[in-house]
Amino acid sequence: MHRLVICECDQFPEVATTFYQFAIRRANEGVATWLRRQCERGLIKLDDPQVAAGMLRGMMSMDPQRAVMLGQRDVPTRMK
Repeated sequence: MHRLVICECDQFPEVATTFYQFAIRRANEGVATWLRRQCERGLIKLDDPQVAAGMLRGMMSMDPQRAVMLGQRDVPTRMK
């Protein structure tokens, strides 16, 4: 999905904007909310849960994504 959006974003910038707002930002906000709750419970300490969420999501997704994009790993199949 990222590759498709990146390929088309110059010609269709609204696709990139929509993808960013409704996929990337929404997912980041969910992770940030969870991290804030963990801070409130005293389980972890973070200066900025929003920044930490972006960093965590980047670490979780970029390595597998990069391997697929470079043809080093098959695209994951959908789990049932």
